[in-house]
Amino acid sequence: MAIRNQIFIGSLSDPDYYFDNESIDEAGIVQNVALVGQEMSVDSFTALVRDDENNLRDVVILRSSDGKEIEDAVGQILAVDVSDELAVSDLIRLENGTPVWFYQDDILVGKFYVKSVERKGKNLYQLNTVSAIGMLDEMDHGGGLFLPSTFGAVLQHILAAGLHGTGSPVIDYAIDEDVAAQPVSGWLPHDTKRNNLYRLVFANGVNIVKNIDGNPRFTFIYSAPDAAEDIGEEPIYNHGDVEYAKPYTRVVVYEHTFTDVQDENPAVLFDNTEGTTIAGAEIWFSNAPVIVDTLAATEGLTIVSATENSAVLRGNGKLTGIPYLHTTKEVAYGDPAASDEKTIQVKNEPLVNMINSANLINRLYAFYCPDEFIQKINNGILYQGQRCGKVYRFKDPFGTQVTAYLSSMEINASAVNKADCTFYANYTPAGKDGLLQCEEVIVPKPDPEDPSQQITEGDWEVPPGVTSFKVVLIGGGTGGTSGWPGKNGKDAYTHTGVSTTDDLSGVWYGAEGGDGGEGGSGGTPGRVKVVMVESAVPGTVYHWTLGLGGEGGAHTGFIPDTVDELRAALKNEDPDTEYTTEELEEMVAEEQSLSGWTGSPNLGSAGTATTFGIEGVEVWSTDDSDAYVPQGGVYDPIGENYYALTGHRSIQGGKGGARKVQSGGTFNWVTDGEDVTGPYYHIEGEAELPEGETAPTSRVYSGGSTGNILTSVSGLSEAVIKAYGGNGAGAAVGLDARAVDEETGLPIYEHMHGASNQSTEWWVSWNG
Repeated sequence: MAIRNQIFIGSLSDPDYYFDNESIDEAGIVQNVALVGQEMSVDSFTALVRDDENNLRDVVILRSSDGKEIEDAVGQILAVDVSDELAVSDLIRLENGTPVWFYQDDILVGKFYVKSVERKGKNLYQLNTVSAIGMLDEMDHGGGLFLPSTFGAVLQHILAAGLHGTGSPVIDYAIDEDVAAQPVSGWLPHDTKRNNLYRLVFANGVNIVKNIDGNPRFTFIYSAPDAAEDIGEEPIYNHGDVEYAKPYTRVVVYEHTFTDVQDENPAVLFDNTEGTTIAGAEIWFSNAPVIVDTLAATEGLTIVSATENSAVLRGNGKLTGIPYLHTTKEVAYGDPAASDEKTIQVKNEPLVNMINSANLINRLYAFYCPDEFIQKINNGILYQGQRCGKVYRFKDPFGTQVTAYLSSMEINASAVNKADCTFYANYTPAGKDGLLQCEEVIVPKPDPEDPSQQITEGDWEVPPGVTSFKVVLIGGGTGGTSGWPGKNGKDAYTHTGVSTTDDLSGVWYGAEGGDGGEGGSGGTPGRVKVVMVESAVPGTVYHWTLGLGGEGGAHTGFIPDTVDELRAALKNEDPDTEYTTEELEEMVAEEQSLSGWTGSPNLGSAGTATTFGIEGVEVWSTDDSDAYVPQGGVYDPIGENYYALTGHRSIQGGKGGARKVQSGGTFNWVTDGEDVTGPYYHIEGEAELPEGETAPTSRVYSGGSTGNILTSVSGLSEAVIKAYGGNGAGAAVGLDARAVDEETGLPIYEHMHGASNQSTEWWVSWNG
């Protein structure tokens, strides 16, 4: 009995056009599923149909002088009304994107969308259609930064009608709950919707299959081979071949991190100062993504709206902004000595990160570096509703029973439908293995028995049902440098001659304090070690120790540079003691040596290592040779935190105190060192904030008690007083749990140590 073929155009319930066996001359379908995510496949359906003469209209196609059809900007063929003798079907007017359904014996083979219609005869027309994925090729997506997000949210952003993620989806689709909830983190460029969709599914191990209604469905393919369906022997054609893929031996992928670092110099993103005025035009950044909050336009240029990838501008001028710091880290698996020809490398996928890199490596390694040769089986079958992405059991062309995943089909619709298929045997898709969804963060905590001490070691037990997990160990950061010494203050003189400090009887003017010293540099982050534990056993106990951050560099204070300055300082402290020039020279040299002052701030000390493992079996440490210092920190999309960041430079010290003297030689301190305002840091020894109270976004740091005041008396006819500025304040004393975001008031980094602006801790993540 012949198969009944049906084509519905426009609608299933009330189609604009309907064709069945009587009016379908030919039909061909190509369907694919990229099992490993190697490519973004596009299904297609081509049909040669005969339109009833009653549907003909008084229309003629416009042609150029060489006889070619003329199309408008969107690819529609232009036509005009003429006499009945030159009439053509309205099929020629079908709009791009009109849905088309193809059924065989009431089984939906596929849902497609019109790409073009060609006239092949008086009543003969060829429908050229593609799947929903193919429609996305001609639609732009503005991209953006997604820190953090979920697969479902990013998918909705890509498929929305609007360029920047607004509006209804341009295609119908279905998505599994576990796929929609999968954490996603990274950046997408301005590109086609299809290309950005590919980046999303490839990075996260998601497959696109056909749903029961013909729409694309986003799912994880991980069904076990023992769930295979039997095709049977009769539907298999007795011809075909088996290819044995030559395996690779190593996989290398790059994890991407985008960090908001605003102490860089702004980049020029756009400049039409001397050019043509623009009125609401959108310009795209060549060095995206850019931190939106740093965008600034010169007078005459207005920023109408902006994203990390673009800005809508009006007027003339220059636009500047600071790009995100984009860093990558190489992760490899397999033979470290493999040649380039034997290595699979994925470098430029900006949605690959710490939470999905293991899954990507698993997928690529299983497919391209198998223990056994993967068999690519090319064979014809009788099409009976088989679907790409499912696993089947059958005999290959050489009679061997195999279990294999169906990857692609080419169906020639006829009375008996043959499908030329490609299967893959000896391969099981990774599904969501290696994708991280749960985590536990371990940090130093106060000892309940002695709150002044911290608990920095303990045990961690593998949770039930967890068979693999990733551990991110972060060692203690290096303390920040000390601040720079303050500048010399201005001199103040008497108006009467004096020879000793006992004869200060004149009127003095105020000695103005010197400027405060520059702040020290923030500490470097701790070393990071990432470990992927495969074949874990629930209930196994691992021991951990947490490294602590180093101390900030000791402040230098006032360092006398000359014998005269030291003599004056000592005279103020002990007027009755006399020192020779030689003694003072030795003291200056010794003081400078002891302080470590060399004209630059003193460095902080190094932090200690973090470890994790089972003693006597294997213990990992941030002191291991393969641990690294991240340039852009480590971003955790699950907990939505940055770790291991370089410390911020501290604020500049306040100006030195001013000194005034009353008539008659009475000294009065009337002004202490200048106060400075900076980010809120909790000061050691200060009472903790009450529970539940939010820390302020900034605080005032009081100036020192007038800095250093010297009276020089070395053979001068007039005594001289100098007031010295304070040392730079801030990072040298480190940060702690009270550092907060200025806008939200929330903690920036929950566990600070030393002067490095980072969390010193480790976390364990797993798929659960």
